[in-house]
Amino acid sequence: MQQQPIDFKSMFQNDPSHIEKNNNTAGYIFSIGWYFITMFILATFVFALIYANDNFVETITAEDRISNSLNDEEDFIFLLNNSGNFSNDDYDMIVYQDNPSYTIFVLKETDYDDIFDTNGNIDYNKLIVLPESAKTIVTYAIDDETIETLEENFDIFVMPLESTEVLTSYANSLVNIIIYVLLFIPIVWFLRTDLSFDFKDLKMLNKKTIGFVIAGYLYVIFGNIISNVFINLIAFIFQSSYKPATNQIVIEDMLRNEGTLLIILSAVILGPIVEELIFRKAIFGLIHQPRIALLVSSFVFALIHIITEAFTEPLISIILTMIPYLTMGFIFGFIYLKYHKNIYIVTIVHMLANLISVIGLLLL
Repeated sequence: MQQQPIDFKSMFQNDPSHIEKNNNTAGYIFSIGWYFITMFILATFVFALIYANDNFVETITAEDRISNSLNDEEDFIFLLNNSGNFSNDDYDMIVYQDNPSYTIFVLKETDYDDIFDTNGNIDYNKLIVLPESAKTIVTYAIDDETIETLEENFDIFVMPLESTEVLTSYANSLVNIIIYVLLFIPIVWFLRTDLSFDFKDLKMLNKKTIGFVIAGYLYVIFGNIISNVFINLIAFIFQSSYKPATNQIVIEDMLRNEGTLLIILSAVILGPIVEELIFRKAIFGLIHQPRIALLVSSFVFALIHIITEAFTEPLISIILTMIPYLTMGFIFGFIYLKYHKNIYIVTIVHMLANLISVIGLLLL
């Protein structure tokens, strides 16, 4: 289907008739309020209830953490107490031992002999000039003075050497689906008049809907390309590296473990519905200036997906992690504006994008 040229001017003009027919200000306010109450308060109670059940908890040892980290990182150095007992045969690395406080693991194809002084101790001045590829240092139970020294030159991620109890992948999936059900039912109720109005509009569009959805997904692909360009450019300029958001890592872990069906349900169906109703329908309904609504909805959409990084990572890492979500928030907002502010079209596009991503992850 041939697409008409994009009329940006008409897209960003207010549509008084649409606003008048969908004057659901109270519904928009209640929906947004319920979303944040659920995400930041009720979610805590759900997590606590699930965590209280021993069947949903597993023990993670220091060995597990190192094994997981090795799978996630390509270039790294590990500093850890010698109280840990790890076999060099388990990993593709050389083990350097500094007596008696910690051991350093490095990749076999990289030579780090020169980081030690004549007494066999780490020469931190030499450590500074390690190859740029070795940017990640994960420290385990190292003394504060050592961490402080390393923090001057590297991003340090500190983990305890002791074993800890965490929710299983299935339990995380269960928490996720419960939260989305808690969100879904009230939000759909608050916005039922908008959903009814948009459904009538959708029936009037008839066969055009399929073309709009296909075009919308093409915009998503274009957005991904632009996002990758900006990530690589900013990472190059600031000599940094991109790491997926914790939210993305957790979802991928749940997909590959016991919670697959639950996370598919929330990521492909409930998630897109809830997010589009909040970040497009409710926010655009409250903010009648389309340009401002587009910027606000894109920023909040991105921020809610990187909430962990916002409090733990340096600014440049936050920006790099935020770019994909900011771009997608903008693209979904653009689709919403372009196609009659119809919530069904942008939601279907969002579902399709997530479905294809999930299939790709499962096939890897």
